[in-house]
Amino acid sequence: MGISTYEVMYIQAKDNYPYNVDECIEKLHYVIAADSEHTGAQFLMGKIYEEQLEDYKQAEYYYRMALYVDNSYLPAYYQYAEMLINLNRIDEALKIIARENCTRCGYGDARMLIGIFV
Repeated sequence: MGISTYEVMYIQAKDNYPYNVDECIEKLHYVIAADSEHTGAQFLMGKIYEEQLEDYKQAEYYYRMALYVDNSYLPAYYQYAEMLINLNRIDEALKIIARENCTRCGYGDARMLIGIFV
């Protein structure tokens, strides 16, 4: 059994990021249409919308989708929290960090972690 077409397209999108954003978006749309629960595709789409297109509403949507699909996907927690901090939405970022760290530390520790980003 080989690798699926949409998985190949996801790998190509990752390889092309950030050099060919339009092609990345096209491939990721295909991947997400084929498998809406592809965490990596949802996350990468969020990064593109945040870092390249500066559409933070769409970026937030894709980060939330990635976390909905896999609530243990650490890159999405950190990227999403960092974006919120950069948008001066500190309380929301604290909640995201606290949610990710809920089994290891509490809300007070999450506040301390914010110092990493600001």
